[in-house]
This record gives sequence, C-alpha cells and structure tokens, in this order.
Amino acid sequence: MGQKPVNIVTVLWEGSFRGRDYCPEDVSNLRRMVLKALSRHNPRFYCLTNSRTFLDGVQMIKLKCPDQLIGWWSKLELFRKDITFWKNETGVYLDLDTFVTGDLSEMIDFVNDFNSYDLFFCPQKWGASGPGVVRKFQSSMIIWKQGSVFINIDKLMEGDYYKKVLNRYRGDQDFFGVVFGNKADSFPEEWFCKLKECYKHGPNPPVKVVLGNPKTQYRKAFEECDWVKELIQC
Repeated sequence: MGQKPVNIVTVLWEGSFRGRDYCPEDVSNLRRMVLKALSRHNPRFYCLTNSRTFLDGVQMIKLKCPDQLIGWWSKLELFRKDITFWKNETGVYLDLDTFVTGDLSEMIDFVNDFNSYDLFFCPQKWGASGPGVVRKFQSSMIIWKQGSVFINIDKLMEGDYYKKVLNRYRGDQDFFGVVFGNKADSFPEEWFCKLKECYKHGPNPPVKVVLGNPKTQYRKAFEECDWVKELIQC
C-alpha cells in the first residue's frame, strides 16, 4: 500500500507581536521534524506567510491580511475559502514553536477514523484566564479535513469587523472556540506536554507533540537540549 498524502501547514507572520520573532529557519526546522515523524503519509508542506523568503520543499502562500490579522491572528487564514487546491484532503497545522516527538501518522489516522468530527484541536489543559478567554481549544496543533469548515476572511474585513473580534477575544484559539465549538473535538490530553515539563530529558511516551514557549525556552532548546537537536538532524 502506498503512502497517503497529507498537507502539513504552518504560518509564518514576520513582525513584532508579543515578543515573538519567528523566522524562515523555524519553518525549515519544523519540516525536518515532521519528515521524521510520518510513518505512513507522504507530506506536502505549505506555509502561509508575509515573508518573501523562498524555502526548499515548502510552498509559500501569501497571507491575505497580514496588516490586519497580525501575529497569531493570522491563523484564521487557514480556513480561507479561496485556498481550494487542498480541498477535501487532510491538513495538519503546527505552530512554529512545537516539537514533534511521536508518530504523527497515528494522530492523522485517529482523526480520519473518527466519524463524528472533521476538525480536531489540542486539548485546552493549559492556558490563561480572564477577559476574552474561551477555554475550549488550544490551537498549537490542528488536524482537519480541508474544506469542511471555513472562515469568511473578506466578510471579517468588511467595516473593520475584525477589530471587534481582536478586541473581544484574547487570541485565535478563543475565537475558534466560539465559531467551531460544536464542530470540533480535542485530541487525547496524554499526547501533549509543555516544553517546561520535559525540557532537560525530553518527553516520555505517549507524548507526541511538545508545545514550546516562543518568548524564552523555544530558542534555548535548540542549543541546550540534545533531544531537540536530534529532532532536526537530517
């Protein structure tokens, strides 16, 4: 049996946003991790971005509203209606500060074999509280049947409605929790951990994805953690 195709997607928004300073190298590092983590799938890599950098093996897709949907809000463009070439295929979104440590194919098969929902998020077992927070999902990782759900970006821009959304919700995942709340489910909690929980020695099974901290530990981990260095070795 041949390998099943899957679309791996990330978002690189270059600019100043809450101490985050992602760069094209982060996209390449994520791609290396994913290639090692797929046992039964043939990946195609995409990056929604406002960067002009070209990366080998990655199809760069121009963000439609990088000046309005800034930082993590640019993830709303994952569900644009005008991106049609991956419709009806499985998509896997990963934040650039995630570390893929387990079998990603198992996670994809879990979603494809689950008949009730076409959209899965990280479980919200961490996170902030307070105004604008919707404790429903965590958006560091999303797997979905592309084309099953949409966000009308053009309508969001009409009359600057997007400003009301950005002011009302703390972040993209809180907005997702409202618009996709009854259309999505979460992965098993045991598949995820925070970088600070396994920084020194790496995660233990059944953890498959480690969620980083873009402001501090994420950068240091590539220099200080042998298990992270192994993840991006070709």
